[in-house]
Amino acid sequence: MAGETPAPPSSVAVVDCPNCGSGVQIRAQGRSLTAVCRSCFAVLDCSTPELKILQESQKRTKFVPLIPIGKRGKVHGELYEVIGYMVRSDHTGVYEWEEYLLFNPYKGFRWLTQMYGHWNYVLPLKNKAREYDDSATHLNRSYRQFLNGSAKVQFVLGEFYWRVKTGDETRVIDFIHPPEILSKEWDKFEEIWSLGTYIEGEELRKAFGLETPLPSKTGIAPNQPSDWGPVYASVRNMALVGFAALFAIQLVYLLSASNEVVYRQAYPTGSYEYGKTIVTPSFDLNKNRSNVAIYLRSPVNNNWLEAELELVNDGNGESMSFEQGVEYWSGYDWSEGSQRSDIMLSEVPGGRYHLAMDVTSGV
Repeated sequence: MAGETPAPPSSVAVVDCPNCGSGVQIRAQGRSLTAVCRSCFAVLDCSTPELKILQESQKRTKFVPLIPIGKRGKVHGELYEVIGYMVRSDHTGVYEWEEYLLFNPYKGFRWLTQMYGHWNYVLPLKNKAREYDDSATHLNRSYRQFLNGSAKVQFVLGEFYWRVKTGDETRVIDFIHPPEILSKEWDKFEEIWSLGTYIEGEELRKAFGLETPLPSKTGIAPNQPSDWGPVYASVRNMALVGFAALFAIQLVYLLSASNEVVYRQAYPTGSYEYGKTIVTPSFDLNKNRSNVAIYLRSPVNNNWLEAELELVNDGNGESMSFEQGVEYWSGYDWSEGSQRSDIMLSEVPGGRYHLAMDVTSGV
């Protein structure tokens, strides 16, 4: 989706389609650059009184807006009208989603997006977020990268505030911090940022007065919040910050032909005080020099967990510091990441040791 360009409000106009002669309504007159004829599906450039045809026609498809163009409803206390409808997909065309352009002459443009029954209310941002290798920040909030791909226009209907037609393709990166999703979209001409917030479909059905129920949810959305209430969600989040339901660390002594497990421990939810360093009991490395493997397990789901660890020699106080983490994300018919990670420390001197651990999570 393109960025927002401020302009004064104007009234609805009706123009003749140069392709078939049917009347085409322009609801955001003076602000819309593209309009689609609902009779022949021609895509028109409406930036001047002499309409130009950007695309003669689109294939008549199965796509029908769940919220009809022209419908009005209050979202977050503000009245908006649906003026545009777009279907986009990844570059393969396998994964498709819908985008609804909302317009209020005083508030400007907003978006609703829908994929597999999950909805987001999206605000175009005037300023760019700060982007890093695998994260981004906006208004002092950090978002982790979730998706890096492309978006291709499959179908358009209604009007839009930039020139758009089927086949247009842009690059997209999504960053998440539930219930929000921060998105960067760009091509060779411009770069646009937007901020979406997860919203329930039932709330939108009531807001726009729809009689037919909206599609039920399938799978888990990247920025979908927990269904628990605020109190239970808070308890759940603190539990995840500390090793979720289970955090297992194993130290395997690999110097000899047979591996030796020198320490193993599971930390169930609530077995520690949140925010405090966890210190393990001491264990022995009996060889003069050892290769030590550390295995981390945590049943994170659409979340990440990171541990800052310190292997401390009880005898002389010397220590080795390192970080280890896991992350696992999933949705409809896909998943990425892992609930386990391994790390190897080489040539660790023999002696008695303990681990000190500080754990953080993305929730």
